[in-house]
Amino acid sequence: MKPIDVVIDVAKALQDWDGSPEQAAEKLGSACRAIKNYTSTILDPGGSAAYHRGKLEEAMAEIARLNAIIAEGATREGELREAVRSFAWEMEHKLRKHDGDYGPEGWKMCDPNFLWNRMRDEINEAKKATSTQNIIEECADIANFAMMIADNAARALQV
Repeated sequence: MKPIDVVIDVAKALQDWDGSPEQAAEKLGSACRAIKNYTSTILDPGGSAAYHRGKLEEAMAEIARLNAIIAEGATREGELREAVRSFAWEMEHKLRKHDGDYGPEGWKMCDPNFLWNRMRDEINEAKKATSTQNIIEECADIANFAMMIADNAARALQV
């Protein structure tokens, strides 16, 4: 399990906040403490102190980034339905799993036909999925490819 996976799991747990910045700060403080406690189980036990410190700093930076998202969301709480917000977290989790493969925005360099074909592949995988979790994950893959296609199209319009 990567530190980012823990952060995403914690972020999912934060979704039930009432929209107030105070509760968000309280939940985020709890999340930070949970990550610090959990760090020893996700890091290499033989790693150096510098390695552990670096990994903890990565996790804490991600928490800070999520804190900014939550703080911004406190002013726009009513804009996203719970199902959309929850699914967006699943999409982000799936994207981050592949950041090391293609970079955080690797789709920007992809041929549109490649993205359309990959989305079709994911649709076929989703049709064959048997478990609820697998269906959710495959649907997030489909949505991510749709987002990539839309993002590339939007950038093409701006040129």
